[in-house]
Amino acid sequence: MAGSDPVEKMAQPVEVSDTSPGIDLTLHAAPNELLRWSVSIEAGAAVVFLDGELDISNVSALAEVLTALVDDGVPSIAIDVRRLGFVDSAGIRCFCNAWEAASEAGSRLVVRNPTPMIARTMKICGVDAILLESPASQTGEGR
Repeated sequence: MAGSDPVEKMAQPVEVSDTSPGIDLTLHAAPNELLRWSVSIEAGAAVVFLDGELDISNVSALAEVLTALVDDGVPSIAIDVRRLGFVDSAGIRCFCNAWEAASEAGSRLVVRNPTPMIARTMKICGVDAILLESPASQTGEGR
């Protein structure tokens, strides 16, 4: 059904039922416009939808978004990468740094819906076990 995929909402402001102060939920693009994202927060859970390419040229913009979510005390953060076509080591490091900050703050951060290339890159880097959301947790099982 058209419009039912939350990633399709990236071109328009995202409507949410519960927001934390200071988090802007509209579509954003990194200065080089290779990376676009939107953030949806509902019932204390944030989903950051990424689209494009994440690399050293734009990683700081995403790091700011993730830091703001952690600093605002969002208890659950998921980074949806299904539309991310490329990620380099700077992007993987950004995910790891955000995971560490979230863990220290008592929050949970996961990466979900990786493409085969992103899943393989994370496995090669040895961070798949801590970052990737397991299929059981996506369905609510295994918690």
